[in-house]
Amino acid sequence: MRSVPDAAVPQEPTWVGDDAALDRSLDVDLAEDATFIGLETLVFGRTAMGETVAALRLSDTIRLRRAGHLVLHDAVRHEGDT
Repeated sequence: MRSVPDAAVPQEPTWVGDDAALDRSLDVDLAEDATFIGLETLVFGRTAMGETVAALRLSDTIRLRRAGHLVLHDAVRHEGDT
């Protein structure tokens, strides 16, 4: 992602269905004085549509750097039954 003052990048939730395989990563590089507000949403099936998620493979990683220094590394991995 490029550096843009006062930028907003809207994003829809990621929908995950049964037997899904998802590899997702978000890398954010901030200037020393920059601010970042982020939200990454995963939706596991849609109950109103009768969807369930019994098994999946998921790898989701977020890395946040400020002035080149890693300040956050959040990683979630799951494989198999939910």
